[in-house]
Amino acid sequence: MPAKRSKRPPKHDDESLSEDVDDDTEEAIALKPSTKRPKPDLSEQWIDKYEPTKVEEICLNPRKLKEVSEALNDIIAKKLNCRLLVLSGPAGSSKSTCARLLAKRSLSEKHTFSGNSKPSAGTVVEYFDTSIEDVYQMDQFRDFMDGCKFLVGTNLSVIIIEDLPNIFHNDTLQAFRSCLRDWIFLDSDVDLPPIILCLLEVERENSDSGQKTYYNIENNLTVETLLGRDLFNHGAAHGLIKLIKFLPIAKTFMKKTLHKIIGKESAIFSTKPRLEVEQFVAATIETGDIRSLICNLQFWSSNALNSFSERESQISLFHAVGKVIHSSSKFAELDSQVSDMLSLKMVADAYSNFGLLHLTLLENYQIVNGGDFDVDIAAQVVDALSLNDTLEDVDESKEYGIMATRMSLRQIPVKSGRTQPMKFSRHFKTIRESNKVKREVSDYTRYITRLQLPFQQANLIDGCLLPKIYNLFRYKLLHGRSRYNYNRLGGTLAQIYADDELPVMENEGEYEAGAEDQFRCDVRQKIKEEDQEDGSDDDEMSEEVSDSDGELDDTIGDDLDDLLGSMRKPVDENLLDDPELDLLVSQGML
Repeated sequence: MPAKRSKRPPKHDDESLSEDVDDDTEEAIALKPSTKRPKPDLSEQWIDKYEPTKVEEICLNPRKLKEVSEALNDIIAKKLNCRLLVLSGPAGSSKSTCARLLAKRSLSEKHTFSGNSKPSAGTVVEYFDTSIEDVYQMDQFRDFMDGCKFLVGTNLSVIIIEDLPNIFHNDTLQAFRSCLRDWIFLDSDVDLPPIILCLLEVERENSDSGQKTYYNIENNLTVETLLGRDLFNHGAAHGLIKLIKFLPIAKTFMKKTLHKIIGKESAIFSTKPRLEVEQFVAATIETGDIRSLICNLQFWSSNALNSFSERESQISLFHAVGKVIHSSSKFAELDSQVSDMLSLKMVADAYSNFGLLHLTLLENYQIVNGGDFDVDIAAQVVDALSLNDTLEDVDESKEYGIMATRMSLRQIPVKSGRTQPMKFSRHFKTIRESNKVKREVSDYTRYITRLQLPFQQANLIDGCLLPKIYNLFRYKLLHGRSRYNYNRLGGTLAQIYADDELPVMENEGEYEAGAEDQFRCDVRQKIKEEDQEDGSDDDEMSEEVSDSDGELDDTIGDDLDDLLGSMRKPVDENLLDDPELDLLVSQGML
Protein backbone atom coordinates (compact mmCIF):
# COMPACT_ATOMS: atom_id res chain seq x y z
CA MET A 1 0.00 0.00 0.00
CA PRO A 2 1.56 3.33 -1.07
CA ALA A 3 2.46 5.87 1.53
CA LYS A 4 -0.07 8.56 2.20
CA ARG A 5 0.85 11.94 0.67
CA SER A 6 1.40 14.67 3.21
CA LYS A 7 -0.82 17.70 2.92
CA ARG A 8 1.88 20.01 4.22
CA PRO A 9 3.89 21.96 1.71
CA PRO A 10 7.51 20.92 1.42
CA LYS A 11 10.14 22.97 3.17
CA HIS A 12 12.56 24.96 1.03
CA ASP A 13 15.90 26.22 2.02
CA ASP A 14 15.50 29.26 -0.21
CA GLU A 15 13.53 31.80 1.73
CA SER A 16 12.71 33.68 -1.44
CA LEU A 17 10.14 31.04 -2.28
CA SER A 18 8.37 31.27 1.04
CA GLU A 19 4.86 32.56 1.35
CA ASP A 20 5.97 35.43 3.56
CA VAL A 21 6.21 38.34 1.09
CA ASP A 22 6.78 41.77 2.46
CA ASP A 23 4.71 44.81 1.46
CA ASP A 24 7.46 46.37 -0.65
CA THR A 25 7.65 43.29 -2.85
CA GLU A 26 3.88 43.24 -3.38
CA GLU A 27 3.88 46.93 -4.35
CA ALA A 28 6.72 46.35 -6.79
CA ILE A 29 4.84 43.49 -8.42
CA ALA A 30 1.67 45.57 -8.67
CA LEU A 31 3.46 48.50 -10.34
CA LYS A 32 5.41 46.40 -12.82
CA PRO A 33 4.31 47.41 -16.35
CA SER A 34 2.64 44.81 -18.51
CA THR A 35 4.45 43.68 -21.64
CA LYS A 36 1.25 42.53 -23.31
CA ARG A 37 0.71 44.19 -26.68
CA PRO A 38 -2.32 46.50 -26.65
CA LYS A 39 -5.02 45.66 -29.13
CA PRO A 40 -6.64 48.38 -31.19
CA ASP A 41 -10.20 49.30 -30.50
CA LEU A 42 -12.03 47.83 -33.50
CA SER A 43 -15.26 49.55 -32.51
CA GLU A 44 -13.80 52.80 -33.87
CA GLN A 45 -12.82 52.64 -37.50
CA TRP A 46 -9.62 54.41 -38.41
CA ILE A 47 -11.12 55.81 -41.60
CA ASP A 48 -13.51 57.75 -39.33
CA LYS A 49 -10.99 58.46 -36.60
CA TYR A 50 -8.43 59.94 -38.99
CA GLU A 51 -10.84 61.49 -41.45
CA PRO A 52 -9.40 64.80 -42.71
CA THR A 53 -10.90 67.89 -41.13
CA LYS A 54 -8.84 70.43 -43.08
CA VAL A 55 -8.07 70.79 -46.75
CA GLU A 56 -4.35 70.48 -46.01
CA GLU A 57 -4.90 66.99 -44.55
CA ILE A 58 -6.43 65.50 -47.72
CA CYS A 59 -4.37 62.69 -49.22
CA LEU A 60 -4.30 64.08 -52.77
CA ASN A 61 -1.95 65.60 -55.28
CA PRO A 62 -1.79 69.38 -54.59
CA ARG A 63 -2.22 70.09 -58.32
CA LYS A 64 -5.50 68.19 -58.40
CA LEU A 65 -6.60 69.88 -55.18
CA LYS A 66 -5.87 73.28 -56.71
CA GLU A 67 -7.75 72.39 -59.90
CA VAL A 68 -10.92 71.44 -58.00
CA SER A 69 -10.62 74.44 -55.69
CA GLU A 70 -10.30 76.91 -58.57
CA ALA A 71 -13.21 75.37 -60.46
CA LEU A 72 -15.48 75.43 -57.39
CA ASN A 73 -14.53 79.02 -56.51
CA ASP A 74 -15.23 80.16 -60.08
CA ILE A 75 -18.63 78.45 -60.05
CA ILE A 76 -19.59 80.02 -56.71
CA ALA A 77 -18.37 83.44 -57.88
CA LYS A 78 -20.36 83.04 -61.15
CA LYS A 79 -17.18 83.34 -63.22
CA LEU A 80 -18.17 80.08 -64.90
CA ASN A 81 -21.57 79.23 -66.33
CA CYS A 82 -21.10 75.67 -65.05
CA ARG A 83 -23.98 74.16 -63.09
CA LEU A 84 -22.68 70.62 -62.57
CA LEU A 85 -19.14 69.80 -61.46
CA VAL A 86 -18.37 66.09 -61.88
CA LEU A 87 -15.54 64.46 -59.93
CA SER A 88 -15.00 60.95 -61.28
CA GLY A 89 -12.37 58.36 -60.58
CA PRO A 90 -11.58 55.05 -58.87
CA ALA A 91 -12.45 54.12 -55.30
CA GLY A 92 -10.52 55.76 -52.49
CA SER A 93 -9.13 58.64 -54.57
CA SER A 94 -10.40 61.34 -52.12
CA LYS A 95 -13.18 62.63 -54.40
CA SER A 96 -15.93 63.11 -51.80
CA THR A 97 -13.55 64.27 -49.05
CA CYS A 98 -12.08 66.86 -51.40
CA ALA A 99 -15.57 68.03 -52.41
CA ARG A 100 -16.84 68.42 -48.83
CA LEU A 101 -13.85 70.24 -47.37
CA LEU A 102 -13.34 72.53 -50.35
CA ALA A 103 -17.05 73.37 -50.44
CA LYS A 104 -17.03 74.27 -46.73
CA ARG A 105 -13.94 76.43 -47.14
CA SER A 106 -15.24 78.21 -50.25
CA LEU A 107 -18.63 78.90 -48.67
CA SER A 108 -17.02 80.14 -45.46
CA GLU A 109 -14.82 82.54 -47.42
CA LYS A 110 -17.77 83.80 -49.46
CA HIS A 111 -20.01 84.34 -46.43
CA THR A 112 -17.18 86.05 -44.57
CA PHE A 113 -16.46 88.32 -47.52
CA SER A 114 -20.14 89.23 -47.88
CA GLY A 115 -20.47 89.90 -44.14
CA ASN A 116 -22.88 87.02 -43.53
CA SER A 117 -21.54 85.19 -40.47
CA LYS A 118 -24.85 83.93 -39.14
CA PRO A 119 -25.07 80.28 -38.04
CA SER A 120 -27.92 79.81 -40.50
CA ALA A 121 -25.63 80.59 -43.43
CA GLY A 122 -25.47 77.93 -46.12
CA THR A 123 -23.25 74.90 -45.93
CA VAL A 124 -22.91 71.52 -47.64
CA VAL A 125 -26.09 69.57 -48.42
CA GLU A 126 -25.78 65.90 -49.41
CA TYR A 127 -28.31 63.63 -51.08
CA PHE A 128 -29.03 60.24 -49.50
CA ASP A 129 -31.18 57.69 -51.28
CA THR A 130 -33.35 56.64 -48.35
CA SER A 131 -36.92 55.44 -48.22
CA ILE A 132 -39.36 58.26 -47.46
CA GLU A 133 -42.92 57.54 -46.47
CA ASP A 134 -45.65 58.63 -48.90
CA VAL A 135 -43.04 59.57 -51.55
CA TYR A 136 -42.64 57.50 -54.70
CA GLN A 137 -39.03 56.34 -54.87
CA MET A 138 -38.57 57.55 -58.45
CA ASP A 139 -39.61 61.08 -57.39
CA GLN A 140 -37.33 61.34 -54.33
CA PHE A 141 -34.39 62.78 -56.24
CA ARG A 142 -36.51 65.38 -58.04
CA ASP A 143 -38.16 66.41 -54.77
CA PHE A 144 -34.72 66.80 -53.21
CA MET A 145 -33.47 68.92 -56.13
CA ASP A 146 -36.61 71.07 -56.11
CA GLY A 147 -36.00 71.86 -52.45
CA CYS A 148 -32.38 72.79 -53.15
CA LYS A 149 -33.35 75.54 -55.60
CA PHE A 150 -33.89 77.89 -52.66
CA LEU A 151 -30.36 77.45 -51.25
CA VAL A 152 -29.06 80.65 -52.85
CA GLY A 153 -28.25 84.18 -51.76
CA THR A 154 -27.34 84.50 -48.09
CA ASN A 155 -28.23 80.82 -47.64
CA LEU A 156 -25.99 79.67 -50.51
CA SER A 157 -25.06 76.00 -50.19
CA VAL A 158 -23.17 73.43 -52.24
CA ILE A 159 -25.11 70.30 -53.20
CA ILE A 160 -23.06 67.07 -53.16
CA ILE A 161 -24.47 63.98 -54.87
CA GLU A 162 -22.54 60.83 -54.03
CA ASP A 163 -25.29 58.39 -53.10
CA LEU A 164 -27.17 57.67 -56.34
CA PRO A 165 -30.73 56.42 -56.74
CA ASN A 166 -31.34 52.97 -58.20
CA ILE A 167 -29.82 53.79 -61.59
CA PHE A 168 -30.04 50.15 -62.70
CA HIS A 169 -33.82 50.54 -62.87
CA ASN A 170 -34.46 52.11 -66.27
CA ASP A 171 -37.37 54.36 -65.24
CA THR A 172 -35.44 55.64 -62.22
CA LEU A 173 -32.38 56.29 -64.40
CA GLN A 174 -34.44 58.24 -66.93
CA ALA A 175 -36.04 60.27 -64.13
CA PHE A 176 -32.57 60.99 -62.70
CA ARG A 177 -31.28 62.19 -66.08
CA SER A 178 -34.41 64.24 -66.75
CA CYS A 179 -34.07 66.02 -63.41
CA LEU A 180 -30.43 66.90 -64.02
CA ARG A 181 -31.22 67.99 -67.59
CA ASP A 182 -33.93 70.36 -66.38
CA TRP A 183 -31.57 71.75 -63.74
CA ILE A 184 -28.58 72.21 -66.07
CA PHE A 185 -30.46 73.78 -68.98
CA LEU A 186 -32.71 76.00 -66.88
CA ASP A 187 -32.73 79.65 -67.96
CA SER A 188 -29.38 81.26 -67.20
CA ASP A 189 -31.15 84.14 -65.44
CA VAL A 190 -32.29 81.75 -62.68
CA ASP A 191 -29.83 81.61 -59.77
CA LEU A 192 -29.07 78.03 -58.69
CA PRO A 193 -26.65 76.57 -56.14
CA PRO A 194 -23.64 74.62 -57.49
CA ILE A 195 -23.82 70.83 -57.65
CA ILE A 196 -20.88 68.44 -57.24
CA LEU A 197 -21.42 64.89 -58.49
CA CYS A 198 -18.88 62.43 -57.02
CA LEU A 199 -18.90 59.34 -59.21
CA LEU A 200 -17.07 56.10 -58.52
CA GLU A 201 -16.24 54.86 -62.02
CA VAL A 202 -16.18 51.13 -62.72
CA GLU A 203 -15.09 49.98 -66.18
CA ARG A 204 -14.79 46.50 -67.62
CA GLU A 205 -12.76 46.05 -70.75
CA ASN A 206 -13.69 42.47 -71.60
CA SER A 207 -15.92 39.78 -70.21
CA ASP A 208 -14.61 36.60 -68.67
CA SER A 209 -15.23 34.70 -71.90
CA GLY A 210 -12.99 37.06 -73.84
CA GLN A 211 -15.82 38.69 -75.76
CA LYS A 212 -16.12 42.46 -75.62
CA THR A 213 -18.85 43.64 -73.26
CA TYR A 214 -21.58 46.08 -74.21
CA TYR A 215 -20.85 49.66 -73.23
CA ASN A 216 -23.82 50.32 -70.99
CA ILE A 217 -24.41 51.22 -67.37
CA GLU A 218 -24.67 47.58 -66.31
CA ASN A 219 -21.11 46.84 -67.44
CA ASN A 220 -19.46 50.27 -67.24
CA LEU A 221 -20.41 52.92 -64.71
CA THR A 222 -18.93 56.12 -66.13
CA VAL A 223 -20.04 59.71 -66.56
CA GLU A 224 -21.25 58.92 -70.09
CA THR A 225 -23.32 55.90 -69.11
CA LEU A 226 -24.76 57.65 -66.05
CA LEU A 227 -25.75 60.96 -67.64
CA GLY A 228 -26.08 59.72 -71.21
CA ARG A 229 -23.81 60.86 -74.02
CA ASP A 230 -26.23 63.45 -75.38
CA LEU A 231 -26.67 65.20 -72.04
CA PHE A 232 -23.00 65.03 -71.11
CA ASN A 233 -21.61 66.11 -74.49
CA HIS A 234 -24.15 68.90 -74.96
CA GLY A 235 -23.68 70.19 -71.42
CA ALA A 236 -19.88 70.05 -71.62
CA ALA A 237 -19.89 71.78 -75.01
CA HIS A 238 -21.85 74.73 -73.60
CA GLY A 239 -19.76 74.93 -70.43
CA LEU A 240 -22.65 73.80 -68.20
CA ILE A 241 -20.92 70.56 -67.14
CA LYS A 242 -17.27 70.40 -66.07
CA LEU A 243 -15.52 67.06 -65.60
CA ILE A 244 -12.43 66.59 -63.43
CA LYS A 245 -10.90 63.12 -63.54
CA PHE A 246 -9.21 61.65 -60.47
CA LEU A 247 -6.46 59.05 -60.72
CA PRO A 248 -5.40 56.50 -58.09
CA ILE A 249 -3.47 58.30 -55.36
CA ALA A 250 0.28 58.33 -55.89
CA LYS A 251 2.47 56.27 -53.60
CA THR A 252 4.22 59.35 -52.18
CA PHE A 253 1.03 60.80 -50.73
CA MET A 254 -0.24 57.38 -49.60
CA LYS A 255 2.96 56.67 -47.69
CA LYS A 256 2.91 60.09 -46.03
CA THR A 257 -0.64 59.57 -44.75
CA LEU A 258 0.08 56.05 -43.52
CA HIS A 259 3.17 57.13 -41.59
CA LYS A 260 1.10 59.78 -39.81
CA ILE A 261 -1.40 57.15 -38.70
CA ILE A 262 1.36 54.75 -37.66
CA GLY A 263 2.97 57.52 -35.60
CA LYS A 264 -0.29 58.31 -33.81
CA GLU A 265 -0.85 54.60 -33.12
CA SER A 266 2.68 54.08 -31.83
CA ALA A 267 1.42 52.05 -28.86
CA ILE A 268 0.24 49.37 -31.28
CA PHE A 269 3.02 49.42 -33.88
CA SER A 270 5.89 49.71 -31.38
CA THR A 271 5.75 45.95 -30.78
CA LYS A 272 6.01 45.15 -34.49
CA PRO A 273 9.37 45.14 -36.25
CA ARG A 274 9.91 48.31 -38.24
CA LEU A 275 10.96 46.34 -41.31
CA GLU A 276 7.73 44.36 -41.21
CA VAL A 277 5.67 47.56 -41.08
CA GLU A 278 7.61 49.06 -43.99
CA GLN A 279 7.09 45.90 -46.04
CA PHE A 280 3.35 46.08 -45.43
CA VAL A 281 3.23 49.73 -46.47
CA ALA A 282 5.32 49.13 -49.59
CA ALA A 283 3.16 46.19 -50.66
CA THR A 284 -0.21 47.91 -50.22
CA ILE A 285 0.35 51.45 -51.49
CA GLU A 286 0.33 50.17 -55.08
CA THR A 287 -3.48 50.10 -55.06
CA GLY A 288 -3.95 53.87 -54.87
CA ASP A 289 -7.04 53.40 -52.65
CA ILE A 290 -6.47 55.30 -49.41
CA ARG A 291 -9.71 54.14 -47.79
CA SER A 292 -9.00 50.46 -48.42
CA LEU A 293 -5.42 50.87 -47.29
CA ILE A 294 -6.35 52.42 -43.92
CA CYS A 295 -8.87 49.61 -43.30
CA ASN A 296 -6.23 47.00 -44.17
CA LEU A 297 -3.73 48.69 -41.88
CA GLN A 298 -6.14 48.59 -38.95
CA PHE A 299 -7.03 44.96 -39.60
CA TRP A 300 -3.39 43.96 -39.99
CA SER A 301 -2.40 45.73 -36.78
CA SER A 302 -5.01 43.74 -34.84
CA ASN A 303 -3.90 40.43 -36.35
CA ALA A 304 -1.08 38.57 -34.68
CA LEU A 305 -0.15 36.80 -37.93
CA ASN A 306 2.65 38.21 -40.03
CA SER A 307 0.88 37.47 -43.27
CA PHE A 308 -1.53 39.97 -44.74
CA SER A 309 -3.85 40.14 -47.67
CA GLU A 310 -3.58 42.88 -50.23
CA ARG A 311 -6.06 44.16 -52.74
CA GLU A 312 -5.50 43.55 -56.41
CA SER A 313 -2.91 46.06 -57.56
CA GLN A 314 -3.75 48.65 -60.18
CA ILE A 315 -1.43 50.99 -62.00
CA SER A 316 -2.19 54.11 -63.96
CA LEU A 317 -1.43 54.72 -67.61
CA PHE A 318 1.79 56.65 -67.01
CA HIS A 319 3.00 54.09 -64.48
CA ALA A 320 2.53 51.36 -67.09
CA VAL A 321 4.34 53.41 -69.74
CA GLY A 322 7.20 54.11 -67.33
CA LYS A 323 7.64 50.43 -66.51
CA VAL A 324 7.85 49.60 -70.23
CA ILE A 325 10.18 52.44 -71.20
CA HIS A 326 12.48 52.52 -68.17
CA SER A 327 11.71 49.17 -66.47
CA SER A 328 10.73 49.13 -62.80
CA SER A 329 13.08 50.54 -60.18
CA LYS A 330 11.81 47.88 -57.78
CA PHE A 331 13.88 45.24 -59.61
CA ALA A 332 16.91 47.41 -60.38
CA GLU A 333 19.27 45.15 -58.41
CA LEU A 334 18.36 42.09 -60.50
CA ASP A 335 19.68 41.05 -63.88
CA SER A 336 18.43 43.27 -66.73
CA GLN A 337 16.49 40.47 -68.41
CA VAL A 338 14.88 39.34 -65.15
CA SER A 339 14.09 42.93 -64.23
CA ASP A 340 12.43 43.54 -67.60
CA MET A 341 10.46 40.32 -67.36
CA LEU A 342 9.10 41.15 -63.90
CA SER A 343 8.32 44.75 -64.89
CA LEU A 344 6.36 43.70 -67.97
CA LYS A 345 4.54 41.05 -65.94
CA MET A 346 3.39 43.78 -63.54
CA VAL A 347 2.04 45.77 -66.49
CA ALA A 348 0.30 42.76 -68.03
CA ASP A 349 -1.33 41.82 -64.71
CA ALA A 350 -2.32 45.27 -63.44
CA TYR A 351 -3.22 47.20 -66.62
CA SER A 352 -5.90 46.17 -69.08
CA ASN A 353 -6.33 48.89 -71.73
CA PHE A 354 -3.50 47.80 -74.01
CA GLY A 355 -4.80 49.74 -77.01
CA LEU A 356 -4.37 53.00 -75.12
CA LEU A 357 -1.05 51.80 -73.71
CA HIS A 358 0.37 51.15 -77.19
CA LEU A 359 -0.74 54.58 -78.45
CA THR A 360 0.88 56.26 -75.45
CA LEU A 361 4.08 54.26 -75.96
CA LEU A 362 4.20 55.51 -79.54
CA GLU A 363 3.98 59.07 -78.19
CA ASN A 364 6.59 58.69 -75.42
CA TYR A 365 9.30 56.22 -76.43
CA GLN A 366 11.55 59.09 -77.61
CA ILE A 367 11.95 60.50 -74.09
CA VAL A 368 14.52 57.83 -73.20
CA ASN A 369 17.94 59.43 -72.70
CA GLY A 370 16.49 62.76 -73.81
CA GLY A 371 15.83 61.42 -77.31
CA ASP A 372 19.54 60.86 -77.93
CA PHE A 373 19.62 57.42 -79.56
CA ASP A 374 19.96 55.84 -82.98
CA VAL A 375 17.11 56.21 -85.45
CA ASP A 376 17.20 52.45 -86.11
CA ILE A 377 15.99 51.84 -82.55
CA ALA A 378 13.10 54.24 -83.11
CA ALA A 379 12.23 52.36 -86.30
CA GLN A 380 12.24 49.07 -84.38
CA VAL A 381 9.80 50.45 -81.81
CA VAL A 382 7.45 51.85 -84.44
CA ASP A 383 7.56 48.62 -86.48
CA ALA A 384 6.84 46.53 -83.38
CA LEU A 385 3.83 48.63 -82.39
CA SER A 386 2.56 48.63 -85.98
CA LEU A 387 2.90 44.86 -86.19
CA ASN A 388 1.09 44.58 -82.87
CA ASP A 389 -1.94 46.35 -84.41
CA THR A 390 -2.20 43.60 -87.04
CA LEU A 391 -2.31 40.94 -84.30
CA GLU A 392 -5.36 42.23 -82.45
CA ASP A 393 -7.20 38.90 -82.61
CA VAL A 394 -4.26 37.01 -81.08
CA ASP A 395 -4.19 36.90 -77.28
CA GLU A 396 -0.40 37.16 -77.16
CA SER A 397 -0.50 40.44 -79.09
CA LYS A 398 -1.06 42.37 -75.87
CA GLU A 399 2.33 41.37 -74.52
CA TYR A 400 4.17 41.39 -77.85
CA GLY A 401 3.98 45.17 -78.23
CA ILE A 402 5.37 45.98 -74.78
CA MET A 403 8.00 43.20 -74.92
CA ALA A 404 9.32 44.31 -78.32
CA THR A 405 9.36 47.94 -77.22
CA ARG A 406 11.28 47.13 -74.04
CA MET A 407 13.82 44.97 -75.91
CA SER A 408 14.50 47.79 -78.37
CA LEU A 409 14.82 50.51 -75.74
CA ARG A 410 17.10 48.33 -73.62
CA GLN A 411 19.83 48.84 -76.24
CA ILE A 412 20.05 52.56 -75.41
CA PRO A 413 22.85 53.41 -72.95
CA VAL A 414 21.17 55.78 -70.51
CA LYS A 415 23.62 58.48 -69.45
CA SER A 416 21.30 60.55 -67.27
CA GLY A 417 18.40 59.65 -65.01
CA ARG A 418 16.49 62.81 -65.95
CA THR A 419 13.83 62.34 -68.60
CA GLN A 420 11.31 64.52 -70.37
CA PRO A 421 7.69 64.62 -69.13
CA MET A 422 5.31 62.05 -70.58
CA LYS A 423 2.49 63.00 -72.93
CA PHE A 424 -0.99 61.67 -73.52
CA SER A 425 -1.82 60.22 -76.91
CA ARG A 426 -3.25 62.56 -79.54
CA HIS A 427 -5.85 59.92 -80.29
CA PHE A 428 -8.18 61.29 -77.60
CA LYS A 429 -7.97 64.82 -78.92
CA THR A 430 -8.69 63.63 -82.45
CA ILE A 431 -11.81 61.78 -81.31
CA ARG A 432 -12.87 64.77 -79.23
CA GLU A 433 -12.57 67.19 -82.15
CA SER A 434 -14.36 64.75 -84.46
CA ASN A 435 -17.27 64.46 -82.03
CA LYS A 436 -17.39 68.22 -81.72
CA VAL A 437 -17.71 68.65 -85.50
CA LYS A 438 -20.42 65.97 -85.74
CA ARG A 439 -22.41 67.51 -82.92
CA GLU A 440 -22.30 71.08 -84.26
CA VAL A 441 -23.11 70.00 -87.82
CA SER A 442 -26.02 67.92 -86.50
CA ASP A 443 -27.36 70.89 -84.51
CA TYR A 444 -27.02 73.13 -87.57
CA THR A 445 -28.97 70.80 -89.87
CA ARG A 446 -31.62 70.04 -87.24
CA TYR A 447 -32.39 73.48 -85.85
CA ILE A 448 -31.25 76.02 -88.46
CA THR A 449 -31.61 74.57 -91.97
CA ARG A 450 -34.30 71.96 -91.07
CA LEU A 451 -33.21 70.09 -94.21
CA GLN A 452 -32.02 66.52 -94.58
CA LEU A 453 -28.54 67.54 -95.71
CA PRO A 454 -25.83 64.87 -95.97
CA PHE A 455 -23.14 65.27 -93.35
CA GLN A 456 -20.38 65.75 -95.95
CA GLN A 457 -22.27 68.57 -97.66
CA ALA A 458 -23.18 70.35 -94.43
CA ASN A 459 -19.62 70.03 -93.13
CA LEU A 460 -17.58 70.87 -96.24
CA ILE A 461 -19.87 73.43 -97.91
CA ASP A 462 -22.15 75.02 -95.31
CA GLY A 463 -19.72 74.71 -92.43
CA CYS A 464 -16.84 76.20 -94.41
CA LEU A 465 -18.40 78.76 -96.79
CA LEU A 466 -21.38 80.13 -94.85
CA PRO A 467 -19.27 81.70 -92.07
CA LYS A 468 -17.25 83.57 -94.71
CA ILE A 469 -20.46 84.87 -96.31
CA TYR A 470 -22.20 85.79 -93.05
CA ASN A 471 -19.15 87.67 -91.76
CA LEU A 472 -18.85 89.88 -94.87
CA PHE A 473 -19.47 93.56 -94.25
CA ARG A 474 -21.84 93.73 -97.23
CA TYR A 475 -23.94 90.84 -95.91
CA LYS A 476 -24.18 92.44 -92.46
CA LEU A 477 -25.12 95.75 -94.07
CA LEU A 478 -28.04 94.10 -95.91
CA HIS A 479 -29.27 91.67 -93.22
CA GLY A 480 -28.20 93.33 -90.01
CA ARG A 481 -25.23 92.86 -87.74
CA SER A 482 -25.11 89.74 -85.52
CA ARG A 483 -23.88 89.75 -81.94
CA TYR A 484 -20.93 87.44 -82.62
CA ASN A 485 -19.04 86.29 -85.67
CA TYR A 486 -19.85 83.00 -87.36
CA ASN A 487 -17.07 80.44 -86.97
CA ARG A 488 -16.56 77.24 -88.88
CA LEU A 489 -18.88 74.47 -87.71
CA GLY A 490 -16.90 72.33 -85.31
CA GLY A 491 -14.26 75.01 -84.77
CA THR A 492 -11.29 76.21 -86.74
CA LEU A 493 -8.89 73.68 -88.22
CA ALA A 494 -5.65 73.45 -86.28
CA GLN A 495 -2.86 71.02 -85.56
CA ILE A 496 -3.25 68.64 -82.64
CA TYR A 497 -0.31 68.36 -80.27
CA ALA A 498 0.40 65.83 -77.56
CA ASP A 499 0.81 67.23 -74.06
CA ASP A 500 0.90 66.07 -70.45
CA GLU A 501 -2.62 67.26 -69.60
CA LEU A 502 -5.39 64.73 -69.10
CA PRO A 503 -7.67 64.73 -72.18
CA VAL A 504 -11.32 65.54 -71.56
CA MET A 505 -14.33 64.55 -73.62
CA GLU A 506 -15.00 68.02 -74.95
CA ASN A 507 -12.92 71.14 -75.42
CA GLU A 508 -14.07 73.28 -72.53
CA GLY A 509 -11.27 75.82 -72.89
CA GLU A 510 -13.06 77.85 -75.55
CA TYR A 511 -16.09 78.38 -73.35
CA GLU A 512 -14.09 79.12 -70.23
CA ALA A 513 -12.05 81.70 -72.14
CA GLY A 514 -15.23 83.47 -73.19
CA ALA A 515 -15.11 82.56 -76.90
CA GLU A 516 -18.57 82.50 -78.44
CA ASP A 517 -20.00 81.64 -81.82
CA GLN A 518 -23.14 82.99 -83.50
CA PHE A 519 -24.04 79.51 -84.76
CA ARG A 520 -24.32 78.33 -81.15
CA CYS A 521 -26.45 81.34 -80.25
CA ASP A 522 -28.79 80.60 -83.16
CA VAL A 523 -29.07 76.94 -82.12
CA ARG A 524 -29.86 77.86 -78.51
CA GLN A 525 -32.48 80.36 -79.69
CA LYS A 526 -34.15 77.73 -81.90
CA ILE A 527 -34.20 75.22 -79.03
CA LYS A 528 -35.74 77.84 -76.75
CA GLU A 529 -38.42 78.66 -79.34
CA GLU A 530 -39.27 74.96 -79.77
CA ASP A 531 -39.59 74.54 -76.01
CA GLN A 532 -41.95 77.51 -75.86
CA GLU A 533 -44.03 76.11 -78.72
CA ASP A 534 -44.22 72.72 -77.02
CA GLY A 535 -45.34 74.42 -73.82
CA SER A 536 -48.08 76.39 -75.59
CA ASP A 537 -49.32 73.23 -77.34
CA ASP A 538 -49.53 71.47 -74.01
CA ASP A 539 -51.54 74.36 -72.56
CA GLU A 540 -53.99 74.26 -75.45
CA MET A 541 -54.41 70.51 -75.19
CA SER A 542 -54.84 70.69 -71.42
CA GLU A 543 -57.90 72.98 -71.51
CA GLU A 544 -60.72 71.68 -69.39
CA VAL A 545 -63.56 69.90 -71.13
CA SER A 546 -66.81 70.33 -69.22
CA ASP A 547 -69.06 67.31 -69.08
CA SER A 548 -72.81 67.83 -69.58
CA ASP A 549 -75.08 65.79 -67.41
CA GLY A 550 -78.20 66.72 -69.42
CA GLU A 551 -79.14 65.99 -72.99
CA LEU A 552 -78.87 68.39 -75.93
CA ASP A 553 -81.56 70.91 -76.31
CA ASP A 554 -84.30 69.56 -78.57
CA THR A 555 -84.31 72.66 -80.73
CA ILE A 556 -80.56 72.47 -81.37
CA GLY A 557 -80.87 68.77 -82.15
CA ASP A 558 -83.64 69.37 -84.68
CA ASP A 559 -81.74 72.18 -86.37
CA LEU A 560 -78.65 69.97 -86.61
CA ASP A 561 -80.65 67.15 -88.18
CA ASP A 562 -82.17 69.54 -90.70
CA LEU A 563 -78.73 70.89 -91.60
CA LEU A 564 -77.29 67.43 -92.16
CA GLY A 565 -80.31 66.42 -94.16
CA SER A 566 -80.09 69.47 -96.39
CA MET A 567 -76.44 68.68 -97.09
CA ARG A 568 -77.15 65.06 -97.91
CA LYS A 569 -80.43 65.03 -99.81
CA PRO A 570 -79.55 67.33 -102.76
CA VAL A 571 -76.46 65.28 -103.50
CA ASP A 572 -78.39 62.03 -103.50
CA GLU A 573 -81.15 63.46 -105.69
CA ASN A 574 -78.71 64.96 -108.21
CA LEU A 575 -76.85 61.68 -108.50
CA LEU A 576 -80.06 59.79 -109.11
CA ASP A 577 -81.42 62.28 -111.67
CA ASP A 578 -78.23 62.82 -113.75
CA PRO A 579 -78.23 60.43 -116.78
CA GLU A 580 -74.59 61.16 -117.67
CA LEU A 581 -73.41 60.10 -114.23
CA ASP A 582 -75.49 56.95 -114.50
CA LEU A 583 -73.78 56.13 -117.83
CA LEU A 584 -70.29 56.67 -116.38
CA VAL A 585 -71.11 54.51 -113.35
CA SER A 586 -72.48 51.73 -115.56
CA GLN A 587 -69.29 51.75 -117.66
CA GLY A 588 -67.14 51.49 -114.57
CA MET A 589 -65.52 54.85 -115.10
CA LEU A 590 -66.77 56.15 -111.71
